[in-house]
Amino acid sequence: MESREQLTDHIRHAVNIGKYASREGGSFIGSYAHHPGDNTGRYVIEAYRGHGPEGVRAVVLAYLESYNEHARELGARQATLQEIKNGLEFALPGATEAEAEAIHAAL
Repeated sequence: MESREQLTDHIRHAVNIGKYASREGGSFIGSYAHHPGDNTGRYVIEAYRGHGPEGVRAVVLAYLESYNEHARELGARQATLQEIKNGLEFALPGATEAEAEAIHAAL
């Protein structure tokens, strides 16, 4: 089990990635999905392994809130939680099928 400090670190990284991704215009897959990036996916996997569904939600929501905050400032397209959920499956390098399913279900 990961420590609370490790989860906080994952959240901090997700916030930074969200900010950077918004500056780059995001990675939307058509009109139905947003790819949050493999780095975010790695932090989501670690949060799941260490803290279960609560960790997944914490990291994903930190990314989403940061992304949208900065996208709003730039006048760029914002992402929805559903778009993140739809795109996250493409951003989980190294996750087992069972982990990917549990991560998806957590959202």
